[in-house]
Amino acid sequence: MKFVRDIGFLAVFAFARVSSAMIVYESGSSLDNTYNTTAPGNGAPWQYVGQVTNTDPGTDASTVYLGNGYFITAAHVTLDSSVLLDGTSYAVNFSDPITSIGPELKIFQITGNPGLATLTLTSAATGTGDLNKAATMIGFGEGKASVIMQS
Repeated sequence: MKFVRDIGFLAVFAFARVSSAMIVYESGSSLDNTYNTTAPGNGAPWQYVGQVTNTDPGTDASTVYLGNGYFITAAHVTLDSSVLLDGTSYAVNFSDPITSIGPELKIFQITGNPGLATLTLTSAATGTGDLNKAATMIGFGEGKASVIMQS
């Protein structure tokens, strides 16, 4: 559980700042949910982002693999089935307690080993964070029915 506590501490400080982002959804002249389904060429850890897959597909959401079988996701995400990570499905380990990190985040464990190294996290609190730097955000979701922003 020390690993969970340490990751939780880093996550609270890493996500404590308000961020802004733009979700790219348009593909040419039509709206297409498959537009951004391949890894960007900038070295972002694409393979660490998973999809919580539930019995009700309307509750599917993003999650991030931290290492040692643990994932982090938003506190409001329903966990009742499995996680799809890099094309492989892993069952949620319900015998390991789901740990809340404040009101916004939670950490949970899967059964099985994705074979990925522990994700390196930095903290704004220690001065090693990436505060005020551009970032590539990766997540699972659906687009809206109309274009909100077009460049």
